[in-house]
Amino acid sequence: MRRLTGQQRIASLLDAAAALAGATDLEAYPSLVLEVLAAVVPNELGAWHEIDPETNRVVASTLPEGVLDAGLYAAFERYVGQNPLYVLFRDEGATGPLRLSDLIASDDLHRLEFYEHVFRPLATEHQIAVGIPSPPPQLIAITLNRGRDDFTDDDLHALTVLQPHLLSGYDRCRTHAGLRREAARLQLAIEAAGLAVLHVADGAVLHVSGRAASLLERAGLEPDDVVHLAGVLDAPGVPVVVGGLQLTALESLDERIVVVEPVSGVPDSHPLLTPREIAVLSTAAEGVTAAGVARRLGISERTVHTHLRNAYRKLGVPNLAAAVSALRRPGLGRRKGR
Repeated sequence: MRRLTGQQRIASLLDAAAALAGATDLEAYPSLVLEVLAAVVPNELGAWHEIDPETNRVVASTLPEGVLDAGLYAAFERYVGQNPLYVLFRDEGATGPLRLSDLIASDDLHRLEFYEHVFRPLATEHQIAVGIPSPPPQLIAITLNRGRDDFTDDDLHALTVLQPHLLSGYDRCRTHAGLRREAARLQLAIEAAGLAVLHVADGAVLHVSGRAASLLERAGLEPDDVVHLAGVLDAPGVPVVVGGLQLTALESLDERIVVVEPVSGVPDSHPLLTPREIAVLSTAAEGVTAAGVARRLGISERTVHTHLRNAYRKLGVPNLAAAVSALRRPGLGRRKGR
């Protein structure tokens, strides 16, 4: 087992702290931690254990990978309660760093079934552990293992120095994971509501709702075009009309939510039509389906079709496109009494 010089240890600690400070991916965090610790405290086997203390069920990431087979998992779950480090972590809330050799003599360790069925197959004689506080009942422990040379006081000190960075990195990853889940839920809600929005941050489009993508495609625009359109992002709250669409940016900290609305050209009123008929025509002219019009206006789909037929009859036109044209130029519509 190689030993680090003082300068090497300091350099590895600085590199480790920097790597942990940049961590945001919760799923990748265990592997990152084990790689970082291997450079700071050389070991033959590193393991990130997530354990349910009530059942001793364990999920582990290891470096090298694939070391634990089904038999070792079963033995670990059965005998882990004999490991003095685990007992301290579970029963007293200890988080270390702690060396196994400070808690049990080698001869006593060798008498344990845990040693016989877990340590011996892994060629492990020495272990050092550090804990990560996590939501109960889960217990997270990181263990580093060696076969021949025990862990030194310098190793113990290095883990003590790194432990705050390990904890803050884990908290940051959990926060980011929560934000990603919340963003996914919001995106589902946006899609379910049929809203036409783009999420823009740092000059890049992060998400485009299906409705917004459809409207932009019909207008011959790409989502990235919105970022470069003058005034859209620079003047939040000020509508910009382009390609028959009205784009309005809403400011959210350093990000923007861009609302996309079609400009139908349908007037707010017409002497031949009722306000409800105008509303149905205006909404349909945005490219919304009859079912979508019904949802937006709170009426049945059958009522939507009735209003459209009545509007076409009053205007003397055969379809929606002709109705919109007639409303833009009222002289083309045939005036009839109601």
